[in-house]
Amino acid sequence: MRNISNLIRIEATSLTSIGSVFELNTLNSLTSLSFPKLESVETMKWQVLPILTFVNLDTGIKTINSVIMSDTSLTGFGGFNVETLKTMSINNNRFLERIESTVSEVTGDLLIAANARNIKVSLPNLTWVKSMTVKDTEAINLESLQVIEKSADFSNNKFTTLHMPKLKSTGHTLSIICLL
Repeated sequence: MRNISNLIRIEATSLTSIGSVFELNTLNSLTSLSFPKLESVETMKWQVLPILTFVNLDTGIKTINSVIMSDTSLTGFGGFNVETLKTMSINNNRFLERIESTVSEVTGDLLIAANARNIKVSLPNLTWVKSMTVKDTEAINLESLQVIEKSADFSNNKFTTLHMPKLKSTGHTLSIICLL
């Protein structure tokens, strides 16, 4: 769905699967989404949803390849119980204070940037990532991270500890620049 200025709520109480892209783009009046039985989607691409504050994914998404979420008013992000993602891009969500995921591998890019100033990111099962950019975070949990295939950029963060006890290798660059 794109550019529907008067759409306030979307509910699909029996929908369990979306075979391709679940795209919501420039829905300026959308405040809530309810997909309590949704378990499978190829790509979730939510962009420019400036007053979206409520999402119901009660069952939790168990199959998804890519998550792209930017410019929402959500305060938390979770409900994705997957092993592998191709892309995880969560940026410019000014009220987003919490990101939680059980993902183990990100085979493409992982981007977390320009969310709430006090955002806490928890990726405790992440062991492998192709490339990673994490900016503007207060705390991050990467306790299982072992391999960064290409590069990782941790810049403009406010955390006082970056704990990666299992990290064995980075293919190219590891950049850490913190603001205190």
